[in-house]
Amino acid sequence: MVVLPSPPSYATLPSASCAASSGRYRIERELGEGGMATVYLAEDVKHERKVALNEGLEPELAAVLGAERFLAEIKTTANLTHPNILPLHDSGESDGFLIAIARPRLGR
Repeated sequence: MVVLPSPPSYATLPSASCAASSGRYRIERELGEGGMATVYLAEDVKHERKVALNEGLEPELAAVLGAERFLAEIKTTANLTHPNILPLHDSGESDGFLIAIARPRLGR
């Protein structure tokens, strides 16, 4: 596994740096956030491609609200195939944060 030094931008993205600390993803910038997750543009270092890193609820909030809905969305998305739905590449957990990795939708 490649271990990457943390760039200065990680200081402004503390939770995303957890997912990036494994060396698998390098966070570039925040794309947006919603009620359940924050989405970052990242580089998948292993496959040399841009990805959307969808980071779910903070561990403390997930403990109160439950992570079931986020996990259900991951399972549902993984089984969908449609031109208007971004394919899910991977999912997992990093330092208590649930993450989903998809193809980014850039442009527009």
